[in-house]
Parts: sequence; C-alpha cells; structure tokens
Amino acid sequence: MDGCLLARNRSNGLTLQGHDADGGSELMNCTVADNGSYGLYKFTGNNSGLKVRNSVIAHNATGVYAGTSGAFEWRYTLFDNPIDEYYHAKDCPTSGMTDSCITGKPVCFKGGDDVNKAYRLTAESPAVKAGSWDLYPWDGITPTLDLDGIAFKRKLDMGCYLGPQPGLKVLVR
Repeated sequence: MDGCLLARNRSNGLTLQGHDADGGSELMNCTVADNGSYGLYKFTGNNSGLKVRNSVIAHNATGVYAGTSGAFEWRYTLFDNPIDEYYHAKDCPTSGMTDSCITGKPVCFKGGDDVNKAYRLTAESPAVKAGSWDLYPWDGITPTLDLDGIAFKRKLDMGCYLGPQPGLKVLVR
C-alpha cells in the first residue's frame, strides 16, 4: 500500500495474514493512527514479511505486534504510541529497524474531528523532511502527489500527507 491513511478503526489499523515466505507486504508513505488496538498486527505463524517505509505509526492503543516469524523491516518510520511493542530489533528477533526510524518524540498531528485534516503534520513534527527518496522507485512507481493532491517537490515527509509547505496555500473545501 502506498500513500494510505489507516485511522480510527475500532480494532487494528492493519492486520496482516499471509503465508508466503518469499513474498510480503509493504507500506510506503502511510499514516496508521488512532486505532483501538494495534496499529499493525501480524499473525503469529505468518511467514511473509512486512516492509514499512516513510510512514507514521502513532496514537494507536498499542504500536505493533510482529508475530514470531517472517521479517519486519522499518525504514524512515516514526513511532509514537502509548505502548510501542515489538518494533525494536532487541524486542523482536524478526524485526529490522534502522537508525532512520524515530522513536520517543511526539508526531505532532494537527488533530481535530475531521479525519481529512487531523493527520497532517505540524511544522514542529520530527516527521517533516525526515523521509527518504532513496527508497523509490517502489515496484516501479515513484509517487508524485500526497493524499491531498499536493506535488512532492522537496525532501520527503513521513506519512501520507506532506507537512507545511513554505509559501504554499492549500484550499480545503
């Protein structure tokens, strides 16, 4: 999945169940937030892998459950959950977190009741300009627009929306 918002679900933001040891799933430039249980949940015994890149996993009841098999790869991802389970390599033997990930800092969403506005990053967010173009192309695709239709023109932000753009005004109807 690329450029998606998985938010305000009563249970998990994303539940992964697959049994292809050679395959796997990928999340790129996604925001997984305010879900009632786990942000990401991978069934135990699930051999397929999951790659999460340029994404934000925040404000979920619990961050991530990685299961006990299959690989996780975290790159350029911000974690900000009350309980961040199983995303550190030291906590989960199937997890691979690089130094490009951000933990222990608030994500700084704009907030509010309107789901189309609440998950935009504020200027103070550590996720602004913290993503990487080096991860693209992804399956031959390089993104050109965020969920609002705003063109990517500079260093990439983490999550599904661009952060504040200097000199850019966005009209939301």
